[in-house]
Amino acid sequence: MTMFFLWIAYFLSADLIDYDGKTLSLSDHFTMEHPLGHLSAEKATLTNLESLTDREKTRRTNLNCRLQIQLEKNISLESCHPHFPIFISSEKARCDLPPKNIFSTLQFQEIEFFENVKIKAQNVLHSDIIATGGSAIYKHGKLYLYPSPPKSHCQLQRDEDWIHAEKILFDGLKMEMICFSPHGYFHENSLSFSADSARISLTKDLQPTFLLLEGHVTLKGIHQNKETFALADELTYKADEKEVILTANPSRKVLFWQKDLELSAPQLRIKDAIKGVGDIHFTLNLEEKKQLQTIFSKYL
Repeated sequence: MTMFFLWIAYFLSADLIDYDGKTLSLSDHFTMEHPLGHLSAEKATLTNLESLTDREKTRRTNLNCRLQIQLEKNISLESCHPHFPIFISSEKARCDLPPKNIFSTLQFQEIEFFENVKIKAQNVLHSDIIATGGSAIYKHGKLYLYPSPPKSHCQLQRDEDWIHAEKILFDGLKMEMICFSPHGYFHENSLSFSADSARISLTKDLQPTFLLLEGHVTLKGIHQNKETFALADELTYKADEKEVILTANPSRKVLFWQKDLELSAPQLRIKDAIKGVGDIHFTLNLEEKKQLQTIFSKYL
């Protein structure tokens, strides 16, 4: 294997290397130790590259020159984040490489991934969290995943649970995932949902501990062997307490429907039993029934 060491102090290696004075091409088992993790691909191309023998020119531009590296085929990145082990794969990627010096170490590094992007948050004790999409940007401990046109959603999955969303953020600093405009399904509760956003907090071993749905929350599920429908402005769920809390904004009500049971209240708590909090009504008015029927018309 051939090793190549750039003046910017990034270690690159590949079996085949070609350099024409401006562009450096590396192919066959390309690997690189990037500040964000171990990066590999079948082919890499570095552009905007100065002559490596022009030391005086390099010295003058060392503080502001940036190289760009283009990656192709079977790309993978193993994140070096200590508490959020992520593996990213795609067919194309690119990133800028600022020269390593006392100033550039403070700059945020980022990598862009394109085509058949797959993300795995890995843990040896539990099932992997897997997300797929069309493109992704990884920078400063945060990973943004976007759909692949013409699809409008990317997908997040763990075992039989799944979420489709317009955008997904993996935040390794806060140990959480945020899904934008999500709709999904949780197998354990036979629960389908949608909302403006979903925030999932994780433990260090990547176990979900807390779920927050916000904005235009809709729920369809099974509770006490009965089909259940609900509308709310917010939902919270703590895994250790196994209690769903539905909350409405001021002057609004949570709407809940089961066969032989109708409820409206500022807040509902659903565990073994269903508990209303605040001004509770056991029948829905015509406007509230219309809201439920508009959302769940094919079920009601």
